[in-house]
Amino acid sequence: MRFLVGSICILLSFNAFAQKKVVIEKFTNFLCGACPNASLIINDIVTENPDVIWVSHYKPVTFEANPLMNAQSAILWSDFNLPGQPLAVINRTPVNNQLLLGSGAWSNTIQSELELPEQAELNVVDVAYDIESRILSFNAEASFMNTVPKGEYRMTAMIVQDSVWGHKQHSYYNNVAGHPLEGLGDIIWAYPHRNVVRAILDEPWGNTDIIPENPQVGTIYSHDFSYQFPEGHK
Repeated sequence: MRFLVGSICILLSFNAFAQKKVVIEKFTNFLCGACPNASLIINDIVTENPDVIWVSHYKPVTFEANPLMNAQSAILWSDFNLPGQPLAVINRTPVNNQLLLGSGAWSNTIQSELELPEQAELNVVDVAYDIESRILSFNAEASFMNTVPKGEYRMTAMIVQDSVWGHKQHSYYNNVAGHPLEGLGDIIWAYPHRNVVRAILDEPWGNTDIIPENPQVGTIYSHDFSYQFPEGHK
């Protein structure tokens, strides 16, 4: 299967030139001491490459308060049966038959993906927000610029919060001399959890009813999405 994946905040910035975008989905956990260092690695990558989209799926920990998880990302965690974390999926494309990649492979894999030609243009139109109902609605459009192989194409949208504060993060780097996390504690309380996926709209693995198996060049395939923000969210 092939995926057209993006977060709503990023889809809005796609333009008519269909600049190649690369999506890195980090699977992370606030109990994981190695995970904050992995976020530093991704942050360096996206700082150098503004066309890289970073989203974070938090592990569905249920034995203590966990405001970072969501039901749709939990399905991805279950389906992947992740052996550990931090791991990431880049453009949901396997490398040497491995879909889940450790942090040492992220930079080179992303660079390789950025060098590939873009096959489709994604746009978001008709964006509206109703303040009374707290419902965000928008239409996502995809159009293919080249003939692509027959296959299963899916579209999805992710609601992403850029920073979530107020929840702890375990760290292995409190006593590592010279590390950016040195001295912040084995548990970092004032920690910004970055690019947290709050919801995946329609289907966690994407909607199969939008784009046919043989998409036609220049045809616009569109779908209406909507999301109701929980009460108390700004």
